[in-house]
Amino acid sequence: MARRLAAHDGDAACRGPEPMLEAFANATAGWACARVHLGRFCAPPPKMPPDAQPNAWVLAGARMLEALTGSGIDVPHSCCCGLCRVTWTEGEPIHRDRALKPAEREHTRPAYIPLSAGPRLVVDL
Repeated sequence: MARRLAAHDGDAACRGPEPMLEAFANATAGWACARVHLGRFCAPPPKMPPDAQPNAWVLAGARMLEALTGSGIDVPHSCCCGLCRVTWTEGEPIHRDRALKPAEREHTRPAYIPLSAGPRLVVDL
């Protein structure tokens, strides 16, 4: 049985297989999200939410990231790492990423995940 770690002034980090990360997450439950850092060797396969509605992010006839970089806008990005974040202002995105913390998901999402809980998702570019 894992014991709960006491909150302190520092951060805590863990990298390893999923069972170890789950035990670590349970042990640090209640800590501020910004102070708990998880690293996965391999991301588990995402589970498709039953209410997911696939949609294409379109900007001037192209997918968002392609349109932005094709227009000369410097968007830091790397394949599926969560670096290419955009702020959403309307609608409800479905997060399938493993890069963002829960607090970050309240207003941002990676530009490469085209899932929304509804037909409309507005992002602030």
